[in-house]
Amino acid sequence: MKLYTSPGACSMADHIVLEWIGKPYTAQIVSREQRATPEFRKLNPASAVPVFEDGDWVLTQNVAILNYLADKFGLTMKVQVV
Repeated sequence: MKLYTSPGACSMADHIVLEWIGKPYTAQIVSREQRATPEFRKLNPASAVPVFEDGDWVLTQNVAILNYLADKFGLTMKVQVV
């Protein structure tokens, strides 16, 4: 599993959940400039993080990644609206 992230971005939530799971993964920090490169835009044409790879599976939306991780690892998540 690999998570592309940037400091201060919403991808921090995915990073936290990956830590909680305790399975091996790689976190790749990408800068704003790196997100604008053609290589990164192949992963996410919107040039945004998070991008999550698990084998050939690529997800680019925070809620999709969190739901995928919850389903894959049997997590129960509570959402509280304030």
